[in-house]
Order: sequence, then C-alpha cells, then structure tokens
Amino acid sequence: MSAASKRGRSSRRRGHDFEREIARKYRSAGFEARRGIQSRDGDEAADVEGTPWWVETKYSSVRHPNPVAAFRQATEATDGRPPIVWTKLAGGDTLVTMSDEEFWRLIGETE
Repeated sequence: MSAASKRGRSSRRRGHDFEREIARKYRSAGFEARRGIQSRDGDEAADVEGTPWWVETKYSSVRHPNPVAAFRQATEATDGRPPIVWTKLAGGDTLVTMSDEEFWRLIGETE
C-alpha cells in the first residue's frame, strides 16, 4: 500500500470519527442522531441524520480550512433543512457555521 493511500485512509477514518463524535453530541442533546449513509450512486445524505438540520462535518488537517466553501456545499446539497457545518481543526478548535437567520431562530430571536 502506498504512503498516499495510507494517508487517504487515515484522513477518511478521522472524518468518520468526527461524524460519530458530532452524532454523539446531538444524541446527548436529545436527538436520535446517527451518521448518514453516504451512497456511491450520487444520492446525497447529510453526514449526521436524525436532526432538524442538514448537518455536514469537515475534519481538516490543513492550517486554513474553508468553512465558507463547506457551507456553500451543504446549502446546495440540503433537502430543505437548514444547513449547519461543523469544522474540526486538527489539534485545535471546532467551528460551527450556519446562516444568521438560523442562528437567530435557534436562540429565539427574530429580526
């Protein structure tokens, strides 16, 4: 197995582990969350299902991930649910990206 293949497998594993971590957090908040089934036939599924949002997760081993691009991708892929993107920075913080409209709705405020 090539070094690139091993890195790719390791990267996918970290991404799947992060999906499981976020699903656990949603379950601890009372949702019946689980990892989404990613099919190879082109059907889109959120990374975490069982919530009222289209939840995407991104684990980034690069210094400067692009949560804006991930949010755009989630916005295009959603089935109508508001998109929320969780980005894990390797060795660092976890960011949550959502629209301001969804943020205000979540905290019970309206403009």
